[in-house]
Amino acid sequence: MRIILTSNEPVVQHCLRATGGVPGASPDSGRAYASRALDGSFNNKMGRNGMADFNARPARWLSAAAAGLLVLLPVGGPLLAQEYKPVTMATLLDRIQIEDLLVRYYHDLSLGKSHELSEYFTADALLDVDGTIAKGHKEIAKLYERPEGAAAPAANAQRRRGHMLLNNPVISIDGSKATAEVIWTGVMNEGVGKAPSLYEQGREYSELRKASGKWLISKRCISSDSGTPDKYDATYKPRDKC
Repeated sequence: MRIILTSNEPVVQHCLRATGGVPGASPDSGRAYASRALDGSFNNKMGRNGMADFNARPARWLSAAAAGLLVLLPVGGPLLAQEYKPVTMATLLDRIQIEDLLVRYYHDLSLGKSHELSEYFTADALLDVDGTIAKGHKEIAKLYERPEGAAAPAANAQRRRGHMLLNNPVISIDGSKATAEVIWTGVMNEGVGKAPSLYEQGREYSELRKASGKWLISKRCISSDSGTPDKYDATYKPRDKC
């Protein structure tokens, strides 16, 4: 569970510090900090005896003062599966390689290179697109193929051109394994002289393994938040975790 302050009331923040509710603050230093800060308006309501009682029993005052100002919410991130590990000098190159892999993946996707896309995965990889599952290179490549019977655009026609933007990458590296989360946004250009438009957006969670100095995706989950293609309607379910 995560504690979220729903008020800027300093009293509550001081109470949290005084009881060790804020990471990095010891109870003793917090209590002294709260005593100085609460010596004004809050002290007028409590009186000196109340202030002494607060110092002696801060936990009781915390529950009383914060009861109406704190909300407990479940920790529900997008698709995070493991604790985030900050980047270090030892993992910096790996992080760059993983981010570059994801960017190149979406670059190939925008060019319609379905076969090349499968090469970003391990041989036993699993791809989950809104509940539609593909396992291994052949199934993954097939998932991105042009629908049967769909005609390719004329070579001499002015074509629509789509781009995929990746934002807010959260990459955690643990030895030869890693996780990566991004937000993706599809942008469509109908032609020169027309404004671009957004046509889809969602979240991606990937697990990666490093083999022979190369990072590959072993598991990838795509969760659409808008613009879901019709072919995924049968398996789509809103989800926060994969």
